Amino acid sequence: LNRVVSFVLLPLYLSYLTPENYAVMDLLYFTLAFLSIVLEVGATTVIGRFYYDSEDKNIQNEIVATAFYGFGLISTVVILITSFFSNQLSELIFKTAEHGNLFELAFYGLALDLFINIAFSYYRVQHKSLSLLIISVLRLVGQLSLNILFIVYYDMGIKGILLSTLIINGAMMLYIFPTMIRDVGFRFSYSKFKDMVLFGLPLVPSNFMAYIVNVSDRFFLNSFAGLTQTGLYTLAYRFGVLIHELISSPFAQIWTPRRMEMFNKEGTDDVFKKIFTYFTFFMLFVGLGISVSIKHLLQIMADESYLSAYKIVPLLVLAQIIVSFHLHFNVSILFKKKTKYIMYINIISASINLILNYVLISRYGMWGAAWSTLISFLIKIILTYFAGNSLQKIQLEWGRLSILFILSTALYYPIMFVEFGEPYLDFFVKIALAFSFPLILILFRFFTVDEIAKGKELIGLTYRKFLNKFTK
Repeated sequence: LNRVVSFVLLPLYLSYLTPENYAVMDLLYFTLAFLSIVLEVGATTVIGRFYYDSEDKNIQNEIVATAFYGFGLISTVVILITSFFSNQLSELIFKTAEHGNLFELAFYGLALDLFINIAFSYYRVQHKSLSLLIISVLRLVGQLSLNILFIVYYDMGIKGILLSTLIINGAMMLYIFPTMIRDVGFRFSYSKFKDMVLFGLPLVPSNFMAYIVNVSDRFFLNSFAGLTQTGLYTLAYRFGVLIHELISSPFAQIWTPRRMEMFNKEGTDDVFKKIFTYFTFFMLFVGLGISVSIKHLLQIMADESYLSAYKIVPLLVLAQIIVSFHLHFNVSILFKKKTKYIMYINIISASINLILNYVLISRYGMWGAAWSTLISFLIKIILTYFAGNSLQKIQLEWGRLSILFILSTALYYPIMFVEFGEPYLDFFVKIALAFSFPLILILFRFFTVDEIAKGKELIGLTYRKFLNKFTK
């Protein structure tokens, strides 16, 4: 839901914010993300891990209450202290103190957000999915409404976005706080809190290294090239990561528990390598569609000042496709509890990323940032592959995978040359041409007879289910 609403709001932001404003907004959020990683200390993961240590309801409530009050209150105190240095932080990042008030608003919203995230983790372990869904929908509808009100009607820009978040988070706390008191009471265990912190602390360096790889390029770009290029790159990255939100993230939520359940069972090697091939196909298929149509999508939904961002989107899409492969290559690492390898990989890739950012961004601006991201992600995946393969052989269909990459690349370039001069027409024509990818694969007999038969069966089953629901 967050992804849907953020994408719905994107045309609004691109219409009412300049590239410089857009860059300021994202740099604010990235700064908050860094602070959140440090302060949260894996609090949401901690609840899921410690809650099931006991079946005693009183002990479970004590665990939740300890996390809620312990992590929540300490984080709030640190954030409030940090807020006194908002002007200095603005000077450090933007070389001006004029955005200090924005940092203050952002900090207050973050303090409430940490409480909310812990409460949401409690709802998950309680299997209160309906309550969580209703609260999330109301939260997002409220944010959407206030964003439109403050940005369109009151012309408040970034301040309106941050104020919307603060108001909605405050309203949610009016419901969540008394609910948590009613459900878990006022309990706190120092010994349990100490165990939670010791469990969560090792997660901080690994998460921080992953954070560096994902967002440090924006800070380097702001320093070397200014806010305009940072805003354009941020927008391009937003579309680059869209493939993760559409394909790899939903896939991971379904596949992650299943792969652990199936791992080491007889015949799973063949299943794993076929799933990886299908996953790669869908990633390249959607990535091709995004890459060839992004120029015209920006012409339709954004101000002309944002248009040049389209040029680096294909590189960022490719980077996201490559980094998504860790979902498959890290199975043996997780199964055999060798998570230290993941930390080592994140440290190495983050270090390389920082060096590349400095060298490439200082010379080539946002193009350097895009290439730095692609190279860093590629190194991360190579290291993950060799680490996972050292623990258990990773089976891949190398021949079929090569066909997918070669054909998608061969289609990309001729489709890009199709231009009629009308954005809407160009957009839909290029999307239609991207759909030739699976058709050409069928003509080249890429899919086996069994795969085609199962595909038809799945489509027919999905259609019948839809038809039954519709007729009811």
